[in-house]
Amino acid sequence: MINSFWALGLRMKDHGYISNLLKIKQSHNYHSLKEAREDISAIGQRIAEKGIPHELLPFVIGFTGYGNVSQGAQEICGLLPVKEISPEKLLELRNRKDYRTTLSIKWFFTKRILWNT
Repeated sequence: MINSFWALGLRMKDHGYISNLLKIKQSHNYHSLKEAREDISAIGQRIAEKGIPHELLPFVIGFTGYGNVSQGAQEICGLLPVKEISPEKLLELRNRKDYRTTLSIKWFFTKRILWNT
């Protein structure tokens, strides 16, 4: 997730948006997970104060699964200002015009059981 946010910051810059996500380093440049968490929390605080460009709203991040990777990614994402929404609310976001300039998060949980008969 750390590298995903780092890459997103670069992509936003390529499209003309200067974002606080540019301040996130690639994960291998942090000396510890604690250092990464502290850095991303500080960046999240700046996003909470200054927001993100209105043109990028709604800003939705999706997760799938219940496993360790998903839980770790959600933990890092939770260091930024996020709001959890239900799948039903996702379509409603498209029609809203009164977005807050903080990040929103979308959880996709799927579980399939396949039977061989």
